[in-house]
Amino acid sequence: MIADPTQHPRRDNKNNIVTLTNPSTATIMTSWRDATKIATCIPDGSVPETLNDLNLIPWAGAPKTVQGWNFVQGINQTLEEEQLQSINGKKLSAGAVVVESDGRVWVVHPSNQFGGYVTTFPKGRVDNRLSLQATAIKEVFEESGLYVEIMEVLGDFERTTSVTRYYLARRLAGTPADMGWESQAVSLVPPEKLDSMLNGPADKPVLAALNVARISLCQPNAQELLVKTKYNSDSDEPMTGTNAQDVDVPASQLQLGKLSEKVTMKADLPVDMQSTQLGEGELSLIMKLYGLQKCSSTGDAKWQQLEPEMDEFAKLLTSDDLQEVIPAIGDDWWLEIGPVNLGDRIVTIQRGDTLIAAITATEDGRLRVAVFRPLDGKSAEYLTGLGKLPHPEHGVCMRENNWEYALDCSAGNGNVYASYNGEAYLSYWEKGLGIRLDGTDVPIWRKQQDLVCRPAARVVTELTVYTLSNYETQED
Repeated sequence: MIADPTQHPRRDNKNNIVTLTNPSTATIMTSWRDATKIATCIPDGSVPETLNDLNLIPWAGAPKTVQGWNFVQGINQTLEEEQLQSINGKKLSAGAVVVESDGRVWVVHPSNQFGGYVTTFPKGRVDNRLSLQATAIKEVFEESGLYVEIMEVLGDFERTTSVTRYYLARRLAGTPADMGWESQAVSLVPPEKLDSMLNGPADKPVLAALNVARISLCQPNAQELLVKTKYNSDSDEPMTGTNAQDVDVPASQLQLGKLSEKVTMKADLPVDMQSTQLGEGELSLIMKLYGLQKCSSTGDAKWQQLEPEMDEFAKLLTSDDLQEVIPAIGDDWWLEIGPVNLGDRIVTIQRGDTLIAAITATEDGRLRVAVFRPLDGKSAEYLTGLGKLPHPEHGVCMRENNWEYALDCSAGNGNVYASYNGEAYLSYWEKGLGIRLDGTDVPIWRKQQDLVCRPAARVVTELTVYTLSNYETQED
């Protein structure tokens, strides 16, 4: 007998039948083996026996008691974390963003789009008897059927009705076919497709935090301090001798031997990567600039002390292009770099009380960006994320255009947390920089209306180095 797809095979907490008004559809079996594809499972659906060398079988040892969950294997006993604080009386929740070893990320499809979510990350209210980590592991299992291990804290996020601590986690066992009644499907999604899959505004700050964290997931030493390394720019191996350069870069970012080729192949940008100095110095500058961009993006970085050297490296890598406005083009993003009227309606990238960049709309809803300080890694990711190319059906992350998406992102609660943590964050000035809605001034910001933006070609160089270096390190 074929199961009725409109009836969930598991009943809710009150033993009621759960009727699915618009059942999800499973993807073909080969999608699970292809890391570039979205793979979707429905309740009691078919999945491979193994995935990335781990079994996809039911978790037979799932705890049945509070004590069992509090001592479940998968809790990270060495993880130091602060107490989760409520905001405006909102309930406390915990969940996890589960990253598969092939780079894809697990998401759940709430039954009947509960809460307005088509897809989201698994989470649930904290039971006072359970720890935050135990709650996260329990909720992931109940909503996705997966048994996970906590790796680290991704962040605390204020949502519509809760304040949620999300952890980064990895799968140990379980199968999405065992999802509970709260989910009508579970999907494994390539990271570049998460934007279009996640429809809830509250999930956007979580995704932004994940995009930053993915570097350290792929490169475990990506956040290490700069180390002095001898590196031969003509090969991919550290060496010593007369052809070696002294390069201050993270040890985990030394696999950049073909970056110059990627730059000239993938983008028509004002960066001269084919000069006669490439073998003796240019590649070293690329790696140095990228290393500084990564290091300066963290909240505890002395980023202002790193800016002069970042600017000098970008200047050395940039051809003498005096154009005031230049397009910056990536595989899946587009920006126009040039002056912006700071007295008009703008979205800004700020850090502390310092203006990093100002964003406004072009006539077709795409983005014009003026940059005033060297771009740290997080600022570069903001820009390329906001400038992503529209989907023919879904627009830009379910928004009409890039400008509408930028406005939406600037209102996200994640900006508050980024500000508190000393990182770059987005803000919105409806009446111009430093002008409140009632027309009064915010002096520390109003005086920055006289700032002059940096040369467009230099900004394009910084975006090129950061995005293509990220591409190279993730590919390796």
